[in-house]
Amino acid sequence: MTPVKKTTKKAETKPAEEVKVEAAPAAETAEVKEEKTAAKKTVKKAAEKAKEETKKAAEKAKEETMKVAEMAKEETKKAAPAAKKAVEKVKEETKKVAAKAKAETKKTAAKTKKAAEPAASVTIEYYGRQFAAKEILAAATKAFKAAHKDVAIETIDIYVKPEENVAYYVVNGEGADDYKIEL
Repeated sequence: MTPVKKTTKKAETKPAEEVKVEAAPAAETAEVKEEKTAAKKTVKKAAEKAKEETKKAAEKAKEETMKVAEMAKEETKKAAPAAKKAVEKVKEETKKVAAKAKAETKKTAAKTKKAAEPAASVTIEYYGRQFAAKEILAAATKAFKAAHKDVAIETIDIYVKPEENVAYYVVNGEGADDYKIEL
């Protein structure tokens, strides 16, 4: 093997190029300042003019509103007597209708007392056996309450199957196979 010889070389440096910056002539800067000042004055004048026009429009609108309000006030004064007369007529008619309604109510109440609803019962007969609908309803309600103490019964539907000797019930729209009672 041959020995390897190490050599070092210095990096070459080049001088940085000079950057020249030219300053804007003073005349151009003065022109820009004048233009800015002129633009500010124009904007200020336009704003003042718009402000004055807005004030004038607001005053005009206020005057028109006052005129309309005054006209409405006068019309209201003219209409007030006619409205009072109409109200009085309505009051009189209301009193008459109320008196008639009261008399009719008394007549209807008297007729209602005379015609009381008849007592009703439903009995189911099947192969010589009798089942009272009230008893089936009571038994179904009792069975459900015993199994579901915290649930309130809002609706209950009963389906009687005398051939099976049972009645199925559905409570609050929910039913199950164990929702039944023996007849």
